[in-house]
Amino acid sequence: MTMKVRTSRIAEAHAKPSDWIFRTNFTQWLELRESIYWITGKPASGKGTSLKFLAQHRDTEYHLQK
Repeated sequence: MTMKVRTSRIAEAHAKPSDWIFRTNFTQWLELRESIYWITGKPASGKGTSLKFLAQHRDTEYHLQK
């Protein structure tokens, strides 16, 4: 299965519940890129949806470019 097929199967995240991560140390991690940012959770708890949201969010790109 290709990455695009897997990504297309993940539901779209709602912006309000998912944007909390930009108020955490995640933004510092994006800018420093020194280690692994570990995201854990129970099966089907929304990890994939959250990662899809982060990959497509304009603030992710902004902090990566800093």
